[in-house]
Amino acid sequence: MTTLTAHIIDIAVAILAFFIISCIIKGKLLVVQKLYLFSAICLLIWLIAINGMTITNSLGSLQVLDAITCACSALMVVTILMTSITYTKNIFPMKNVPVLCLSGEEQDACFEGRSEVLEERMRWFGRQNDSEQLVLAMKGRPNPGYAELKRLAEALARAADAVYRPETPLLIIVECDMAKALGQAAYHAGRGGREVVALDSIRVGDNDYVDMGRPLMGGLVVPVVVKTLVFG
Repeated sequence: MTTLTAHIIDIAVAILAFFIISCIIKGKLLVVQKLYLFSAICLLIWLIAINGMTITNSLGSLQVLDAITCACSALMVVTILMTSITYTKNIFPMKNVPVLCLSGEEQDACFEGRSEVLEERMRWFGRQNDSEQLVLAMKGRPNPGYAELKRLAEALARAADAVYRPETPLLIIVECDMAKALGQAAYHAGRGGREVVALDSIRVGDNDYVDMGRPLMGGLVVPVVVKTLVFG
């Protein structure tokens, strides 16, 4: 088997591994993803047929591990490409922005339109990190109604007005697919006086830091790197 063929099989296995991981995490695949998956399977079958050997014989355990590692590394980038995003102004890049994760109770309070608890938490977090800028992270809710989305946006905008200076943008990350609507609602709730960046389908945790790169593909994609501190 030629080196080129081995590399092609590596790529095909990486694609398969990625979509298996993506399906486990998200529970479903998009139509485009299914097409890529089908193409990868066909490519593997064709390569195995013309070389007369199995995947096990074609790839050593190290190559399979490298392929899976490559797929896992690409997982975040592909996930970001598929998220809905909102940003009212190109204020990128931003580096090492600390993440403040809202608890379930704090999120519920914001969905009810109450911002006092969040305001106090943001002040405390700013003192702990010696930074005014932070990313507000929450799980969100699937398919929220207009009224509760509006109340959430107003609570976030009100908390930002109470804690931030006007030139400090409001950065939001939600796990559920609601960033586009939430970002626009938060911008209007602040009467356009504060820039807003909202991203979804990204998982972050306490003590994480986020880098946001310059938008790509005509502003459709914002590259994001999530950095986690590991304490020994």
